[in-house]
Amino acid sequence: MAIGDDHLEDAVALRDEEDRLEEKTSTRWKGEKKRWSDTSSEGDVDDVFDDNDFNDASVTPMSLGPPRLKGLEGGGYGPITPKDASKEIGPATAETLPIPSLWYRILPRKITSSMAFERVYRIVTSNVASDDPPHLGGLKIMDGREAVRFFKFAAVTLVAIAMFHPLVRRMGWEYDDDYELTDFLLYDLNYVLLDILSFYLVGRLYKRRGMDCLFPFLVPMACGVIYPSWTTTLSFLHHSFSLYEIHCTWPWLLFAWAGGIILLAAVVVTAHVWRACKDGDLIWRLAEAILSVLVFIAPYASHPNFHLHHWYASWLIGMHFNADTWWSKMALAFMWGQYINGIAVWGRDPLLTCAYGYYISTDIRCSYMKCYHEEGKSEYKPFIAPDWRNCSASTNYVP
Repeated sequence: MAIGDDHLEDAVALRDEEDRLEEKTSTRWKGEKKRWSDTSSEGDVDDVFDDNDFNDASVTPMSLGPPRLKGLEGGGYGPITPKDASKEIGPATAETLPIPSLWYRILPRKITSSMAFERVYRIVTSNVASDDPPHLGGLKIMDGREAVRFFKFAAVTLVAIAMFHPLVRRMGWEYDDDYELTDFLLYDLNYVLLDILSFYLVGRLYKRRGMDCLFPFLVPMACGVIYPSWTTTLSFLHHSFSLYEIHCTWPWLLFAWAGGIILLAAVVVTAHVWRACKDGDLIWRLAEAILSVLVFIAPYASHPNFHLHHWYASWLIGMHFNADTWWSKMALAFMWGQYINGIAVWGRDPLLTCAYGYYISTDIRCSYMKCYHEEGKSEYKPFIAPDWRNCSASTNYVP
């Protein structure tokens, strides 16, 4: 009898424990379900998913539903349900769903629920190579995913430059006749690598999946590479962005075109400000942007030879499009594509154009500089800067 009583007490205690766990998990699930509902109603699925989770085979567009939490048995992912009460549940993770969240809103359910849609989605969002550090005979070649992502970012950039350099010539678009890939390797490669590093760090690309995926990176980047060269087919766009050109030679169509670009840029910037406010890091991001302007624009902006090359503007602006959303990643990739275009087509020309070339040549006393003698002194021919106020630039390169 005593033994039966002991078994009965154990059974009652076990049942009470199961009821307690089920009640606790059910309460937590209701809270998570409400958070999911609130998030979905705002159209902001970006707070719930993470890029890295799309490398997991268990995460598919067909399986996206309630919030998915890490820590379940087997190291996978799955929604919290009462049946998981007996499993140890880890903390929730912030995941990011890129473009498919938009597709689910605009495409019929018949399409989004099909296996073909899932396969296409996996193809366009999967990385060509893994972000995990490679090994060679048990020896780790790179230290951490951040190093792998930087290597892939640099490789994609350099390959794109090498590919687009001959392509723009074959297409008959505008390009620098004197700029060859050998010039790139000799004069620009070291600076381009520094550009890649700064863009990688400020753009927070070390936190993202590698750029070797069609969306949201390679396709927008390709559009950014092609767009500046395609616009050279429009005659009214054959002008540069400088004080002299704007004041003296811009046609009215170019002002209208620039107005449209400014409007689009304002929308993108406003979206990033809104996102920064929501993430609670607006002050820090504004500080980054202001510091960038003070360091990279202010010292040159008032100089008459200042020429804001599109490679420079794309590098400077694009790295601040670093929010963890699909549209921000696409904007960043598009701007980086324009940077690649500038380098591949024209080279990494200096911001102060001939003024910089004159300074370098005279400072190191290049022998090709013509000079004249006056009262026993050897002087270089003076550099006459263009004047945008009266449009005089007859003796100088027009920036």
